[in-house]
Amino acid sequence: MFQSASGDVPSYLKFVRRLVERHAVHLTKETLQRLGSPAVKVGLNSSPTFGSGEEFWASLGSQGGRTFLDALDYVGLDFFPDVFRPAAPDG
Repeated sequence: MFQSASGDVPSYLKFVRRLVERHAVHLTKETLQRLGSPAVKVGLNSSPTFGSGEEFWASLGSQGGRTFLDALDYVGLDFFPDVFRPAAPDG
């Protein structure tokens, strides 16, 4: 588990890279299909992004190509009203 009170992004990225390297053989859609694991879904999720983050999401499908899109079972949106921006007065 990674923890950082200071928000150490470079150390977090190093931590994630080590996990991916260690478990990469188990992290592909092909492996799940070969093992007959249809209950395991492959996808991603994010909270809404504003500003420069929008470009990343707009280009994700084209950057990853058909192989990336075919490997996805879901794309989720973490939405927390009134956390990033105030909710409208009428709800």
